[in-house]
Amino acid sequence: MSLQLKLDIPSFPAPSSQIHSLDTIVLKQTPTLTSDSRPPPKWIVFANSLLTNWKMWNYVIPFFLDRNYNLILHSQRGHGLSGLPPPNSDASNSDPRPTTIPLLAQDIHNLLTHPELRTLIDGAPDAKDLTPIHSVIGVSQGGAAALSFATLPSERVTRSVIACDTSARTAPGNKEAWAERIQLARGPVASQNSLVYATAIGLPALAKVTVPRWFPTGSPLSTARSAFVDEMIRTTPLDGFVAGAEALSDFDLIESPRPLFSAKIENVLLLAGELDGGGKVGAGLKRLQEAWTTEGREGKKVVKYVEIAGAGHLPMVDKPEQWCEAVGNWLAGF
Repeated sequence: MSLQLKLDIPSFPAPSSQIHSLDTIVLKQTPTLTSDSRPPPKWIVFANSLLTNWKMWNYVIPFFLDRNYNLILHSQRGHGLSGLPPPNSDASNSDPRPTTIPLLAQDIHNLLTHPELRTLIDGAPDAKDLTPIHSVIGVSQGGAAALSFATLPSERVTRSVIACDTSARTAPGNKEAWAERIQLARGPVASQNSLVYATAIGLPALAKVTVPRWFPTGSPLSTARSAFVDEMIRTTPLDGFVAGAEALSDFDLIESPRPLFSAKIENVLLLAGELDGGGKVGAGLKRLQEAWTTEGREGKKVVKYVEIAGAGHLPMVDKPEQWCEAVGNWLAGF
């Protein structure tokens, strides 16, 4: 069964009453006579990267469907057909940005507790015993959101998180890099219409430099898949890109009101493409894995790190078979 839903969720914590919609795809296994002997399908939710939408998972969807998973895919706020709220005007809120990494994590939580989805998962919108999602999987911006999601009181919502090609805080120098990318997309300050400029010139220019940065020399990305990624970047709403870029340019999940190393979630997989950032992204996740294991786990299951050889920033696009093997084997372990 395939459903496309527009789900309205809160944009900010109370007392704000602002809402926005998330474009959500549900792929649910259909019972058959031959499936009676199979265990009930487990649920997985996916969170996309900046400058993409839920379709970026196209190359790995068949793998999980073949292995009897139900899937929930959504485009994060400001991406694809999902809405972007205006800045939070609530005076009591210290961060008025329309997108932050913790807000993206809260979006996932609100999505997974939405009555319409709970009806699909549990058979009732207000079931007392929630069926936990088997995993929340995110990459890049979605990977940071997955890490932030791990810090929520989510034991009853998910059993694990998988964070790919991301980090737990903004790296030194990245704030300036994000500002440059925003300016490239928006165009000159004197531009009379940034949206027109971005559509015709800015976002295509950003795509031209982003695709080879994400998939450097050595990545097996095909011409067709390069065009697929290029199209997603070009068609990303400008405001959604800017809001996401500003969120990534200033966040810290280590030193935060909900410190990452205090997260109670039991199962965590960190994964990176070998070529991402010239190896710097994987090295950073490896350090995070070591620190999280020694400083925050307190005898619980250790955090695991896996690297996909020869893959770039989106290994589920340029090396989906290897990525699926690593993720699938890990998910099968609990």
